[in-house]
Amino acid sequence: MDIDKITKTQLIRKLIEQHKKIKTLKEKSVENTGHDEHIPKKNIHRSGSLLRTNSIGILTINNEGIITSCNDAILDFSDYKREDLIGKYFTKRISISTKDIPRYIAIFKDILAGKEAEPFQIAQNHNNGEIRFGEVYFGPILNGQAKTVGFKIIVKDITKRKELERQLKKSDKKIDVFIEVSLDGIVLHSDGVIVKTNKSFLALFNSGSQDIAGKDIMEFISDEDAEEFSGRITKEDREIYKICGIKNTGSKAYIEASGRTITYNGKKMRMEIFHDVTELKKAEKKIKYLKFHDSLTELYSRTYMEKILGNVYRERNLPMNFIICDLNGLKLVNDTFGYIEGDKLLKRVAKILKYCARREDIVARWGGDEFFVLLPRSTPGEVEDVVHKIRNICANTKDQKIPLNISIGVSARVDSSQN
Repeated sequence: MDIDKITKTQLIRKLIEQHKKIKTLKEKSVENTGHDEHIPKKNIHRSGSLLRTNSIGILTINNEGIITSCNDAILDFSDYKREDLIGKYFTKRISISTKDIPRYIAIFKDILAGKEAEPFQIAQNHNNGEIRFGEVYFGPILNGQAKTVGFKIIVKDITKRKELERQLKKSDKKIDVFIEVSLDGIVLHSDGVIVKTNKSFLALFNSGSQDIAGKDIMEFISDEDAEEFSGRITKEDREIYKICGIKNTGSKAYIEASGRTITYNGKKMRMEIFHDVTELKKAEKKIKYLKFHDSLTELYSRTYMEKILGNVYRERNLPMNFIICDLNGLKLVNDTFGYIEGDKLLKRVAKILKYCARREDIVARWGGDEFFVLLPRSTPGEVEDVVHKIRNICANTKDQKIPLNISIGVSARVDSSQN
């Protein structure tokens, strides 16, 4: 298998296979070298000979640390010839640093004392510059009187496993870099428990620099979208969907989210990507507002009125009355005092109409100097009251630079048969 081309899932499977093989090897080693085993001294060399074709490296040493036998797998692992090993001190042939020698001596003493030695890893340098990694297991060799007469050393070549681990770490590093440089908020979580986030995520939710690892990801999702989000993260769904998040300040964050299952640090977990569309949402809201409102007076526009009239003409809104207002002299004001004064006049009319209309009434600027007030479920008396208020306020604005002069007309729709 080409290590450079295998996927991350394959890397993990290979690691699991390697661990299973080592576990089986250790169990066999205990069976073959346990304290209840009696191997006569004359059979030590024969035992080594039988294992020379084994893919697992095996060598034996006596109580003085001198190598007495080895198999071909050890020769391949150590890059030595057999004559370079047999009769030589173990510590001078296997790559062992001076500082590790006391550890080996302690291991031998533990075995002599009947204790089980823990496996450990070594790195063996080859003449061509290659480094081979091995996992080492120690066991005693007992004679007929159950006395330790030497040691059996089993070396499992884990060079490929080390490379797989390196590739796995390299893959994790790529994920780390992606998370770090992403402008979108990214969160890794395992069953909803946050494992890792990036700065963009913290900024999105106004969490500052605080460490939120270990928190429940649902704390950052609004109640109305909690069920939607919970359903998305429990299945392999990469579709982009919209949710509302809750910032640390309590305000809302509008998000386009997507997610996928990944493997990180050897574990399966979910990566959620949060794209902040809060400003876009505000812009859309602003555009919608401008579409249905007059930018000068902030009243509803003619476009809005034409859109809703079909729905307003319902039996439940009858009787319905309409007040049409026409601001007289607007052109003269614009020509004499300028459009700024004309705009001020239009704003004054809009303010008066909104003040005089009922809460349920709809006030709009129909266009130019024309205004429109729709009064659903209104009686003639209520309409007259609104008209009276408008005329009364306009008549009492003599202190203004330009007096108001408004023409008012009223129309009614009493039943659905009327046009």
